[in-house]
Amino acid sequence: MLAALQAAFESVPFNRHAGLHLVHVAPERAEVSLDPTPDFTQEHGVVHGGILAALADTAAVYLVQPYLKEGERMASIEFKVNFLKPVWPGTATLRAVAKPVRIGRRVAVCETAIWQEDEVILTGLFTYMKFASTGAGTAPAPGSGASSTGP
Repeated sequence: MLAALQAAFESVPFNRHAGLHLVHVAPERAEVSLDPTPDFTQEHGVVHGGILAALADTAAVYLVQPYLKEGERMASIEFKVNFLKPVWPGTATLRAVAKPVRIGRRVAVCETAIWQEDEVILTGLFTYMKFASTGAGTAPAPGSGASSTGP
């Protein structure tokens, strides 16, 4: 299963473009890493909060992925993050560690912390809805190589 998740992760254009790395996936923990580069900075020289939120979200997504049944998909329905410290480009690798709060039949809730060395720089709560794939108008499975059509 880890090989399939790794292949799915690497097939996502955003993950490749951002330089995200799937480090670990287990039932109680998923970890995704990112090296903060100058390409990710905002107007004040720190790494943009959207990049950090995407890193945290991606770790939570890959925590929930193994819980999906055949033909099931998921989508974010809410997330909230707290930025605790700024991240400067060229500093130590960021590690987003996601843990389940509750993985239910229809809703999954995860908490994610982004660590830089021994400091937490972001904490967040991520909620996803699980739903059955119905064919028309649904997104392709991660790693399927298929494309979806927009509204």
